[in-house]
Amino acid sequence: MSTEPRTIHAYACFGKKEEVKPWEYQSRPLGPGDVEIKISHCGICGSDLHTMDSGWGPSIYPCVVGHEIIGEITLAGDEVKGMKVGDRVGVGAQVFACLNKDPAAPCKLCTNGDDAYCPHRVWTYSDRSRKISHRMSRHHCCVPARRYSDRSRRRA
Repeated sequence: MSTEPRTIHAYACFGKKEEVKPWEYQSRPLGPGDVEIKISHCGICGSDLHTMDSGWGPSIYPCVVGHEIIGEITLAGDEVKGMKVGDRVGVGAQVFACLNKDPAAPCKLCTNGDDAYCPHRVWTYSDRSRKISHRMSRHHCCVPARRYSDRSRRRA
């Protein structure tokens, strides 16, 4: 299954020391190993604030931050295993690694289980490659959230 790009509604920082504001962008098409997630909760930590203020070097604006995500799968590609539409999942700082273990030309880092260092990795928020990935993740970067949260429990 592949879907056409869709309009995504997000909050973005448009410059150093600026507040976040509503922003829309076009998603990339859903790939066969991807899931689209309707985000219900997203943490903003110190590294996100540092990114917004170009603390790691010049940021690319607009910049959508937040990399501790909980949400519900709304679309799933044909190659997604162990997850389905309606499942709650969590996503960390990385949403893609090539996982290329082809003997002819493997990714040495992914083959050794070091996919967090894959040269083709994509971060959850805007990275240097300009691959914006909020709402979209490879399924191997998601963990079931049912073990960590229960949406039936609400604080009063």
